Amino acid sequence: MKNNNSIVNKYYELFENNMKFKKVYTEQRIKLYKQIVDILLMLNVNSVLDVGCAFGLLVELANQFGIDAYGLDLPIDELKMFHQSLLLSSGKFIYGSIIEDNSIINQIAEKRFQAIVMLDTLRYITSIDCITKLKPEFIIVKEVNSNFVMRYIRKNQFDVRLYSVLDLHKLFPSYIIHLLYSSKNIFAFKNPSLFFLLTIGRLLPTYTAIFKRKV
Repeated sequence: MKNNNSIVNKYYELFENNMKFKKVYTEQRIKLYKQIVDILLMLNVNSVLDVGCAFGLLVELANQFGIDAYGLDLPIDELKMFHQSLLLSSGKFIYGSIIEDNSIINQIAEKRFQAIVMLDTLRYITSIDCITKLKPEFIIVKEVNSNFVMRYIRKNQFDVRLYSVLDLHKLFPSYIIHLLYSSKNIFAFKNPSLFFLLTIGRLLPTYTAIFKRKV
């Protein structure tokens, strides 16, 4: 895996003046954002932080539905300009690295977000502690599954680690997998067993997992 600076540089390259990449996050992912907001509403979440929020459209949509939503991303000019154009969310973005900047973690911790969302973001985070120490009630992760097929298809695409559902189960020991959505969020499995996680981990290309903090 490349060092964190290389990942950050690649991230800047993807989002600065890249119209193809911008189209993905402002048009093609709208359906996903709507599905995530539906999940937040179903869970009765009243505040959420989208880590790696990109152009912030999930944040804007969540605010439209009365959820106190904030976004976190790197201070990329292309993103910041877009955020300023959003009607409800223009002042609700935090800029910096959750991995390297303790002041960012402190700023997030003060807001006591009920849920943290990471859509294809966990692969860039080298230390899970920066998420778990915030102790949200829910952690929502959408990722490419780390199985043989997806590792082959996406070989060295970003040079980052991919996580299987079973990996995440081990990474978040203070949480249970409350809901596990199949690829495209077509249907959900509630409280899946370890055997089930292992089985579907070999089959699904992507997943969305909702982790709930243990009581």
